[in-house]
Amino acid sequence: MKNKRYILLFILFFLISTISYADNVEANKLQILKLKEDDHYIGNTKAKVTIVTYSSLSCPGCATFHENILPKIKKDYIDSGKLLYIFRDYPNN
Repeated sequence: MKNKRYILLFILFFLISTISYADNVEANKLQILKLKEDDHYIGNTKAKVTIVTYSSLSCPGCATFHENILPKIKKDYIDSGKLLYIFRDYPNN
């Protein structure tokens, strides 16, 4: 009988911990998506979708993204107000 109580207590503790962890993860996501004072961004600040990019100004892969892919995203989503795009310099944030 005592073992069943311990098992039930463990399950209850596990469920409470999992719910608390999920709430913390969601809160951390919201903190990441908020604009910071030193952020560089384009688009509608009230858009339902936000992309946060951490990239380096000296990275060739990041340069390729900004030259070839970002203009397409800007044309289709940012200019229409559907997307907020936040750029954060990688080594500094």
